[in-house]
Amino acid sequence: MIDRPGLSYGLFHLHAQPIKLYGTLTARVEFKGLNLDIGHLRSIRWSKANDSTAWIAYNRLRGQQASALEHATPEAFWIDRTQCRYPDENGQMQNPTLPDCPQAVSAVKALALAARQGQKVFTITSKNAATVLPQLSVSRSVAAEIKNALATGKEVTVHEKAINAYGFSGVGYIIVDPETGSGAYLIEGGGNGGDLVIPGVLTMIISVMAFIGAGIAGTLTAPFVAGLLIYHIILGFFIAGLLLILAGIAEGIGDTTSCNFILGFAMTLITGFLLAAVPITFGLIIVAAALTTVIGISLKDACAGR
Repeated sequence: MIDRPGLSYGLFHLHAQPIKLYGTLTARVEFKGLNLDIGHLRSIRWSKANDSTAWIAYNRLRGQQASALEHATPEAFWIDRTQCRYPDENGQMQNPTLPDCPQAVSAVKALALAARQGQKVFTITSKNAATVLPQLSVSRSVAAEIKNALATGKEVTVHEKAINAYGFSGVGYIIVDPETGSGAYLIEGGGNGGDLVIPGVLTMIISVMAFIGAGIAGTLTAPFVAGLLIYHIILGFFIAGLLLILAGIAEGIGDTTSCNFILGFAMTLITGFLLAAVPITFGLIIVAAALTTVIGISLKDACAGR
């Protein structure tokens, strides 16, 4: 085979999950980990023997390899194996007293995990679709994508129902053009790539990076909303502190034991988190500022013994 890479690229995405109150109000955003989405993978390939069957088989093989790299690459970048337990190449468990290492999930890995759990793995074409599709227990969006692919002559490989593994919940599936062997290796909700759920401190570090990056990018995405909340906490502290000074109750700032200082600091925290806990609009900022002023003046009188 002659194989020359073309222009290819992909993206690491933060996996953000909005946490909603009553199903409508986004209260906060939690960051579960990373998603590697290789949306553009191009190569120029041909068989030296001009064998189309070999060319198709080779394209399938390289597609499976690329899918496997979509779970191996995030693990190589983000997992410190000195801090967790994992089997080495010989099957010997390393760091046996530590918790298991996180693992990423790609399309080929999801299919392998499903097969290991005893699920059926189907290769679906237009010829057997009527028989196989009723046996699938997948989400509406995945089912629609499978049907659309079959309608255009594609071949789909999918397991019968969602898996829950390493923090990932969903299905892995492959859509291939049988005339070329090229295709899309997909995970539910994750695009053409792999998903890595990262627990603990690393998730918090990534979250802070997302807040900063989203604020700079200025895009209306879930990370941007999270960054906006952090911004308004800081803004709330600033507004509350300014109003407390104007109200004259921050005069004891040099004495950390004074009534004025303690109450002023408490009001600053309350206002900051009030602004962060509700949907941010200019009107709500004015309301929070007004509340701070009214309560602050009352606290000043209380400190003066009136």
